[in-house]
Amino acid sequence: MAATSAGPAWVRRLAVLGLTCTLLPTVVTADCAAGSSTLTTEGCSGCNEYAVCLGYTSANECSGSFCETNGDCTYQCMNVSDVTPTVVMLIDFGGFKSSQEVASIKAGSYSDANFTGYQFPDLTSEWPSANNDDVTAVGTINLPPTTTTFSISGGTADVNYPKGKVASVTLTSGFISSETQVTKVMLSSLAIGGQLAALPGLLPSSVQVIDLGNTLISTFPAGLSELSSLQQLLMDDNYVTTVDTLDVINTISVLSLENNNINTFSGVFSNLSHLYLGGNNLTSIPAAIYSHTELTVLNLTGNPFSTRDFTKDQADFLNNLETLLLSASDFTVGLECDESNQAVVHDVTVCLEDIEDLQQIGSGAYATVWLVRYRNSQLLASKRLREERPQKKHTSNFVEEIKLLANFDHPNLVKLVGVAWTIETDLQALLEYMDGGDLRRYLLDPSTPCAWTFQKFNIAIDIIEALVYLHSFVPPLVHRDLKSMNVLLSSDFKAKLSDFGTSRFRSVESTMTAGVGTGRWLAPEVIRGDTDYGTSADIYSFGVLLTELDTNQIPYSNTRGSNGKKLSDMTILHRVATGKLHPEVRITCGPALRNLVQRCLVEDPAQRPAATVIAYELRVIQKDMAASL
Repeated sequence: MAATSAGPAWVRRLAVLGLTCTLLPTVVTADCAAGSSTLTTEGCSGCNEYAVCLGYTSANECSGSFCETNGDCTYQCMNVSDVTPTVVMLIDFGGFKSSQEVASIKAGSYSDANFTGYQFPDLTSEWPSANNDDVTAVGTINLPPTTTTFSISGGTADVNYPKGKVASVTLTSGFISSETQVTKVMLSSLAIGGQLAALPGLLPSSVQVIDLGNTLISTFPAGLSELSSLQQLLMDDNYVTTVDTLDVINTISVLSLENNNINTFSGVFSNLSHLYLGGNNLTSIPAAIYSHTELTVLNLTGNPFSTRDFTKDQADFLNNLETLLLSASDFTVGLECDESNQAVVHDVTVCLEDIEDLQQIGSGAYATVWLVRYRNSQLLASKRLREERPQKKHTSNFVEEIKLLANFDHPNLVKLVGVAWTIETDLQALLEYMDGGDLRRYLLDPSTPCAWTFQKFNIAIDIIEALVYLHSFVPPLVHRDLKSMNVLLSSDFKAKLSDFGTSRFRSVESTMTAGVGTGRWLAPEVIRGDTDYGTSADIYSFGVLLTELDTNQIPYSNTRGSNGKKLSDMTILHRVATGKLHPEVRITCGPALRNLVQRCLVEDPAQRPAATVIAYELRVIQKDMAASL
């Protein structure tokens, strides 16, 4: 954890007092342990119980005053107290430098001369220790039954070394996995980032706290969820960039990821009460944080937040925390809202957004639709461009659609309430919210009758009245994408036409874009690529929609070829374009309604009835069928 961090330092570092570990010269009669490059307690039978040792096959390989030779082996024994609850081992850095350290030295962040004095004491004579130039692995370690905390740290003391300053060791099979009396494991300033996958098998199932500070980790260790007793995970001073929805360990209540490189945090930890994300690269407070219902302490200091905009619910969530570490200096922007829209979040003044996203309710090729709450009261639908799409062309088209919507005034067209943006590319159109969903969803509902009802007739009449209005413009406005998914319903089955992103005015001099619309609802002339089509193309699509209302089925869903298999979309389009296929109504459909559908679907556009004629005939048919509805 960096010196400037406000995170949970109390769970990281151990006091020197109370630990008794000494180096004793001892003559031994055991084998040469695991060799001179591995610290272990196995094969150290000549040492005291629980002592850590190094074994050498040549006396010349062991330097210092604590080397003793017996037969072919020379041993160094490092005794561990069997009465204190904490065991610490040190791996002096030696000449090892990680690539991260080399980069930091090159950048002038620090140098070897910085690691002296009271901040970085030399305690290798007091704790079991070895030099990284000699030791590259730690083998099986047997610990006293009184040990509840076990720590291995790079350096000459168990302190916070700068990020990237590590010793390089391999934790070998066994390690402390059988030491179930241990509840806290601290592995710090060690290059073990490449061993994350193996870590659950190296640690005891009893471990409750794991500290992996400054260990060159770049991915979140979701595999630690195998340790069912884990409650606290501390990973400060690492290189993690993302915590996604799959990176979840639901047993933990404390998570510290300070001084990493995090720019995305979307995981939700169901029991998390303390979250420390200071010193990362977050540009906004992650939305996932507001889903942590157990959260009481949150540290966000040291992130370059580029927005001060919050919803009222978000501001309330943050104010209800027991502790929020956040200051005005963490924001790279000033206040950009009127005083009436300002609120204070733990001494930080922020802007309250008028628009709060609730959930995504629709998605298309170029845009998404969200259910939003406006000014904490009114529900609206917000249509916005997909972020991943190229912006300039689609933004221009979206602006044209909004300008078109602004001119409409008809009860059967979805109403534009307003427009919101901060920059051009995050433009959103605020539309009235239709709480009944779209017509296709209604027809898919098993409880929706196939037979014609007053509701179905009213829906059809609402849609054709919308077309009457659009086609009455001079020049006429062609919707060009009429389908059941673009017909929205209110809870009382009032129907309104939506999605005017492809709509165009049709004048005598102008031509239309070929192939615009959604395949199964397209008129033959549009499929063929004709550019002189007009309002009659909408009439054909309306005829297709009438067959949907009659059958509750997607057009051509039951159409099969000579081999009995369903036709592909390409085959369907080809047959429609050549006049060999059109959607049909049920056998039980009334003759007047059947005749109207057939006239709408006639191949010659000039022979199709106008919207005004259809509106009149539908009302007559509804009246004539009233007794059977």
